[in-house]
Amino acid sequence: MSPRGQESGSGAPPSPPPRPRKKKSRLRALLLRPRLLGCAGILLLAAAGIASVYVFLLSREIRATFEGRLWTNPTRIYSGPMRLHVGQSGGPAMIQTRLDRCGYTRIPADPRAPGQYRINGGVVDVYAREFMFPGDPWPRRHLRFVFRGGRLATIVQLPEGRGLRDVQLEPEPLAAVFGKDREERTVLPLAAYPKTLVNAVLAAEDQRFFSHHGVDPLGVLRALWQDARTGQVVQGGSTITQQTVKNLYLTSQRTLGRKVREAVMALILDASYSKERILEVYLNEIYLGQRGSNGVCGFGEAAKFYFGKDVQDLDLSESAMLAGLIRAPAVYNPIAHPDRASARKNLVVEQMREQGRVTKEEASRATARMPAISRGLGGGRRAPFFIDDVTQDLAKSHSGENLAEKGLRVVTTLDGFVQDQAEQALARGLEKIERDRPKLVKRHKGTHLEGCLIALKPDTGEVLAMVGGRGYATSQFNRATQAHRQPGSLFKPFVYATGFETGRVDSDEPFTPATILEDEPFMMTIGGREWSPHNYDEDYRGTVSAREALEGSLNVPTVHAAIEIGLPKIVEVGEAAGMGSDLKAYPSLALGAQEVVPLDAAAAFTIFANGGSRVEPYTIAAVLDDDGKIIQKGHTQARPVISPQAAYLTLDLMRGVVNHGTAGSLRGHGIGGDVAGKTGTTNDKRDAWFIGVRPNILALVWVGYDDMTETTLTGAEGAVPIWEDFMRSIGEADSDERFERPEGIAFEMVDPETGGLATGGCHDTVEEMFIEDRLPGDCPIHADGVFKKFWRRLFPGKERQAEAGAETRTDASKGHPHERQIE
Repeated sequence: MSPRGQESGSGAPPSPPPRPRKKKSRLRALLLRPRLLGCAGILLLAAAGIASVYVFLLSREIRATFEGRLWTNPTRIYSGPMRLHVGQSGGPAMIQTRLDRCGYTRIPADPRAPGQYRINGGVVDVYAREFMFPGDPWPRRHLRFVFRGGRLATIVQLPEGRGLRDVQLEPEPLAAVFGKDREERTVLPLAAYPKTLVNAVLAAEDQRFFSHHGVDPLGVLRALWQDARTGQVVQGGSTITQQTVKNLYLTSQRTLGRKVREAVMALILDASYSKERILEVYLNEIYLGQRGSNGVCGFGEAAKFYFGKDVQDLDLSESAMLAGLIRAPAVYNPIAHPDRASARKNLVVEQMREQGRVTKEEASRATARMPAISRGLGGGRRAPFFIDDVTQDLAKSHSGENLAEKGLRVVTTLDGFVQDQAEQALARGLEKIERDRPKLVKRHKGTHLEGCLIALKPDTGEVLAMVGGRGYATSQFNRATQAHRQPGSLFKPFVYATGFETGRVDSDEPFTPATILEDEPFMMTIGGREWSPHNYDEDYRGTVSAREALEGSLNVPTVHAAIEIGLPKIVEVGEAAGMGSDLKAYPSLALGAQEVVPLDAAAAFTIFANGGSRVEPYTIAAVLDDDGKIIQKGHTQARPVISPQAAYLTLDLMRGVVNHGTAGSLRGHGIGGDVAGKTGTTNDKRDAWFIGVRPNILALVWVGYDDMTETTLTGAEGAVPIWEDFMRSIGEADSDERFERPEGIAFEMVDPETGGLATGGCHDTVEEMFIEDRLPGDCPIHADGVFKKFWRRLFPGKERQAEAGAETRTDASKGHPHERQIE
């Protein structure tokens, strides 16, 4: 038996066969390891490539923003400066309203910094801010205004104590033309920010800003510790660099992906730009509150909004309060929540003390002081009808993109105080009319009486105030610039001015204020149809002088005058002055039957106050770019229409309208000084007008319904009281200024019955004004004494003709289609 057999038969289990050696598995492992390493390397390279591309794209995005235009700055529209002079009517409230709207802060003590003021009885102390007015920078200065007896008694510049005759306060913000962002921002270089503000921001938001590389892990841990220790969120983990990235490039969405992207971009931004540049952008970018629908962004804007100051004038307490806003502007708004704002301010000051940025004594003073808060009124949209007109003019020379983004500054001609009074006077006047005439309101149920008021400087054309209706929210239709209404008797001065300028059509005899005109009903045929004018009061005086006809706004004599002067000449003068375009030479033109825009009518009347020359109204004084360079300047040139002498004669006749004519109530109510004017009432009393002129201001008032229905008002009843109220409210109830009389004006005695120069035989004489080389002839009745007077009584020619004319009187409603009976 073989050993194998013995062994197998011994009963022991057989031993397992030996395992084969795994040569192939080891070989595969050796072969796979480089492949894995290679794949890993490839993946790493791919990741690095992707990361590089990602970083490159982010870097390009960052550079494109940082090296381009970071912000879209709106065009800001300002009023003109507030002009104040010794002797001006008014009181402290007049200045206070302006200062509040300019964002000044009222304090109980003497003003210590620009942007502050104090009122103590009749004394107003103002520390005026610096302002770059077009071509004339105004330095900051301390001014004192003293009022006595309802007038500005003295103006003193402190501390020198130098008396001033007049002064101007800075323009007030009226509106802004925004793009999609609707952010208000004053962009400043880093050097313009005071050290106290920079330190306050660093202490509150990122104390290691100048040490980290855009992301600060220690800052995150420190913020978590401070929050846990105080039980409230007092520090954020984001650095100033991260906040800048989020504000400029990212949304506020709280996701891990957004935080990673923010961190990467912060690292890139820190590596690409200096700390100073990043901080400068942050200080200009950060959101710090809300003014209406507009965001208040950057500390330059916030300083003016909350404290009425330029940023460089902020003290430690104010700087800390602004820095405290960053965390939650709505929560710590010092206007709405002063207690919260004060507590937050004190916390920031304490952080500054702990970090060694202020001394203990400085911190104590800052925490003990509550800054004086501005009322936050500056920057609200005002004078909306006026602003609409300004923006329309701007759009003619500037693109919408430039207006919304390029930070232009537009200084207008508007006087904020005059505008306020115009709005209030019109509203009061219309309300009083409706209150006093309930039947009128009932007849026009659901429709309000409307009106407009325009004030301008007659010598320059600067529009000082424009009110296009009683409520912009109700209707944006600007009646001052868009309405086309019949002027009625408002047109009559242009008839007489033409006569004084050109004389009569068929006579060498000059037309003068003493010229005698018939005042009896008469009929004329126009275009195959009969037309007969009649006086508003249905009273006829036989004959009147040209002066009496205009003062009493008599229709019949004015039509006679127009025919004597020549209708084509009146059309020429009326169009040149601006009392309408494409005027027709119908007799009713003399009575204002053809339409005019109110602003054009106001400008047309400047010829009487401006030596016969019309000035074009304008609203934009200057446009400056964001560097303060003037790129557009508003002005107007006077365009001669009639001679200075003819203009002055007409002006003097309009003085009579106020002294004892249709606007005589003004003198009865105490309106003094040199003032001329003209009322106007149209057919069926659809329009009530008054234009009053002083040497330094011209104001127009129109009252009517938009649907041209009857108002039951004459110009004297509807428009004159509003004009009077307005002039009183702006301190122009009385004025020492007088219109300058040109050379070539003569004063002569005339016989009022004939209009001729008085002779020794004239029993009744009056003094009249003439152009020197256009004097009338001697009195035709009394030139040869009593005989001529007797002869005229025997042969009353004209009287007989007037009586005959009365028999042929017809109703005006049967007149020519273009002829409408006007007061």
